[in-house]
Amino acid sequence: MESFIQTAFVSNPTLFYYLLLIPVISSIIAMGRNVVGVKSYGFQTPMLIVFAFLNGSGGIEGSLFLIFVYLISFFLKTYTKSFNLHYLPRIAVIVSLISVIFLIYFMFFFKLVNISSISPIEMVIYISISEIFITSMFKSTGNKVAFLMFFNTLILSILAYIVVLFIPQWFLLRYPEIDILFIFITIAFSRWKHLRFNEMIRFRSVINDMDKE
Repeated sequence: MESFIQTAFVSNPTLFYYLLLIPVISSIIAMGRNVVGVKSYGFQTPMLIVFAFLNGSGGIEGSLFLIFVYLISFFLKTYTKSFNLHYLPRIAVIVSLISVIFLIYFMFFFKLVNISSISPIEMVIYISISEIFITSMFKSTGNKVAFLMFFNTLILSILAYIVVLFIPQWFLLRYPEIDILFIFITIAFSRWKHLRFNEMIRFRSVINDMDKE
C-alpha cells in the first residue's frame, strides 16, 4: 500500500504536494482568525496568495505585486466612479485595466524584473483577487478599514508562506498522514472560546484591573 502511494506521488509530486499543503495552510488561517484575531479577506484569498507565492516569484516580490494591485485598484475604483457603470461591468473594466497596466510595465521595464521567475498563474491570481479588494472598498465604511483588511490578509499570507517554506516537499510526500494532525488542529482552533490575542492586547488594562480585584 505504501509503495503504491509513493508511486502515485512520484508521478506528479507538485500536484500531491500542493494538495497536502491545503490542510496546513487552512490550519494557519484558522489560527490567525480564531486565536490571533486577524480579520482577513475570508479563507480563499490568503490561500490563493500563498499558492501564488509558492508558484511564482516568492513572498517579497509577490507582496510588492499585491501592494501594486491594491493601489491601482483603489485609484481605478475612484477614477471610474464618474463613468456611472453598473457594478459588474465596472469590476470587469478595472480588472482589465490592471492587466493592461501590468502588460505595459513588463514590456517596457522587463530589464528591472526577472520575468523568468514570474509565473503566469501567479499574475492571474493577483489580478483576479483585485475584485475582492474593490468589493471591500465598496463595502467598507472608510478607506482605512479597507486598507487594514488588505494589510491583515497580506501579513497572514506571508506568515503562512514562511511556515510552508519550513515544511520540505519530500517530508509531506513521505509522511502525508501529518495532514490528519493539522485537520485536528484546525478543529481545535474552531472551538476556541477564550479571548483572541488582539483582544488581550486591546483590553489589557481591563484584564489587569480584574486580576487586582
